[in-house]
Amino acid sequence: MKSDVEHKLKEFSERTTCHGIAQIFSRKNRVHRYIWILLVIAVVATLSSQLVTRVMQYAMFKTTTVISEKHVSNLQFPSVTVCNFNSLFSVTEDYEYQAATLLLKAKIGYIPITTSGDGFDGDDYNDNDYNSNYYNGEDYYTDGFKFFGNYNNSVLDYMNIKGWQLDDKTLKWCTYGPRNCTIANFTSRLTNMGKCWTFQTSIPTWKPGSRSGLSIGLDIQEDQYFLSYEKSSHVIGIRVQVHPQYEEPQVKELGLAVSGGKRAFISAHQSEINLMKKPWGECRPESENLNYFDTYSVSNCFNECWRKRTGSCGCGMYDVGMDKKIVCDPQETTECIAKAAILQRKLTVEKCNCQPACKTTDYMTTISYADLQTSDWVDLTNEEGFTEYILKNIVGVNVFFDRMSITKQDESEATTFTAFLSDLGGQLGFWMGISVLTVFEFLQLLLEICKKAMNHTKASSSMSKTKVIKLKETD
Repeated sequence: MKSDVEHKLKEFSERTTCHGIAQIFSRKNRVHRYIWILLVIAVVATLSSQLVTRVMQYAMFKTTTVISEKHVSNLQFPSVTVCNFNSLFSVTEDYEYQAATLLLKAKIGYIPITTSGDGFDGDDYNDNDYNSNYYNGEDYYTDGFKFFGNYNNSVLDYMNIKGWQLDDKTLKWCTYGPRNCTIANFTSRLTNMGKCWTFQTSIPTWKPGSRSGLSIGLDIQEDQYFLSYEKSSHVIGIRVQVHPQYEEPQVKELGLAVSGGKRAFISAHQSEINLMKKPWGECRPESENLNYFDTYSVSNCFNECWRKRTGSCGCGMYDVGMDKKIVCDPQETTECIAKAAILQRKLTVEKCNCQPACKTTDYMTTISYADLQTSDWVDLTNEEGFTEYILKNIVGVNVFFDRMSITKQDESEATTFTAFLSDLGGQLGFWMGISVLTVFEFLQLLLEICKKAMNHTKASSSMSKTKVIKLKETD
């Protein structure tokens, strides 16, 4: 058996394409043979180390990002959402002042928090943070609720009516490129900054620059501000956010501020980010299905998580949509949702399991300011103090593209499977001349040795049986 294996190995060394083995078997000088054995062992050890390193690097699933500039003939204009720093206007009556104060106190710091199925988590909420003193006594609390009866006991109706209105008085001018635009081009939405207005159009932009974008003039109505418990009302002006048309705005968090008497020039540049799915990237196409939004984004995912987490109240704040559109009435707002505002702000994107979108459109913005020229306005009226009114109330906003191109960030595999195989093949070929066919040569050798071993075992078994029979005959 031993001689047969040695014979097979010698035959294999003479015909294999693997380097070094032939030298071991063909050398007559024993010293030379040992030298070649040591060389082959050293090369095999080095090759094994290189192969392990390559496999470990591939298993890390590293990515590379290619940034390119794509020039286009036209661009879809983004949504532009404008919010006033003040959320309620023309609050005059005592009961209304009480009601508005109750509402805004409940809303201060209102963000989603971690809740359980039966209510808020006990570890997050402290009853000492929420008591009648927070609302200045039971009488004040009850009298404030009475006022909402004038608005069908609906906070939603009250905020829509008393929020910042966009009409012929407050929209001073509006143009989009060479076209005039009107109030009909804006849609209202209730957010955590009150009533906001979003400009959206399906007409693309064909040229860069301020003359080809959106230009609006607004009256922020500072003289009708509600000086309340709400901290944001201590600021005069507006916030503007440029965002994709499919994405809910986050003006309070991401908006750009513009004060009265100023004209803001906001240049935007569109970028597209394409991420790899797991295991290379973080995006998960299978999890990009939302109940409230048609298009997935981290912002939309977080908003949906917000809605679900506040569902333990059985209703939603006026600025948060709910199933069946159940909006909390005034008492539910101050008793349940107010607790959510007082609780620790523990809800994060990570806790909502909002993974990065596989494809994202974003707008990088740069803002600059200029003073409004009051002389043109003063010439139109002789009213005393009108210049001061312009400096406090009139705001101009220009939003436009800085160039007709899209910056693309494409994430791809740092090492593709084909490149991985090529790397392995290169290492095997460089060190020992091994190819795919050489692997089959080794497999063939292994099968031949196994076959010889099986035949030898059968022959040995047959000889043993023959000896036993002869011994019986002798007896």
